Amino acid sequence: MLYNLSMDMQSEITVEVTCTKKKLFELLEKNGFFFKERLHITDYYFTHFDVDKLDIGFRQLAKNSCLIRDVKLERKYFGSDGITNLLYKRKEIDAQNRVQSEQKIACPISNANQAKRIFTLMGLKNWCTKKMTGYVFKKGDFEMLVQEIEGFGLFIEIEQFENQKDDTQQKILNRLIRFVNGLEIPIKPDYHVNIAYAMYMHQRYPEKKPAPKKPATKPTQPKPATPKIQPATKPEPKVTPKPTLKPKEAPKPVTPPPAPEPEKKAKKGLFRKK
Repeated sequence: MLYNLSMDMQSEITVEVTCTKKKLFELLEKNGFFFKERLHITDYYFTHFDVDKLDIGFRQLAKNSCLIRDVKLERKYFGSDGITNLLYKRKEIDAQNRVQSEQKIACPISNANQAKRIFTLMGLKNWCTKKMTGYVFKKGDFEMLVQEIEGFGLFIEIEQFENQKDDTQQKILNRLIRFVNGLEIPIKPDYHVNIAYAMYMHQRYPEKKPAPKKPATKPTQPKPATPKIQPATKPEPKVTPKPTLKPKEAPKPVTPPPAPEPEKKAKKGLFRKK
């Protein structure tokens, strides 16, 4: 845990929770855990690489980084309400870039701001600042840390059990995975989340947010198209072609009809009645 800065290599898992903080606390209480304390932690990660210009892989960045951890407590711990350490984590990383175990080497310091200033003057780069509120839950001798990372998400960190010191590394990790799955807490299927590096990659290559969906509306029938009214125009007068005039012919001479012959009067006495 935060106070456990052992020089020995230890295994742990870190998973991202997909439910709300309220639901998570209810599930932990249901599994027999009780809330122990809350604390506020800020981790400042430094490296000599120019992280603004270079693409640094996780393995290389983890090996060449140290951090200043500033812890503010809500209760006195050894007469103090705060702990500040210069910390180096030596990690064993497998071929899939998953941390199998790590060793924390710590050196107490009195002033986090002065330490950051010294690192900056030395030319070191502050490639990640992780601010979180930590909630410590306890069940018997076992403690679990819930990490609420500012602006990033909700995570659970579980370190190996005290009675697993002689177990193999894979056996330790398998037991931790079975344990967290048995809590029936909604989590993402990655048990080796490195939060600081995930934050660095998210900042360097931000994901595009999907466009918000428009609310569903009932289909409406298309309105009939209204015919466009053309302005009234006067009909153009029809032009009838004029008949072509033939040249006038000279009038033919009219011959007067012959004069009627005078009627012949019947002579009297030529036909008698019989």
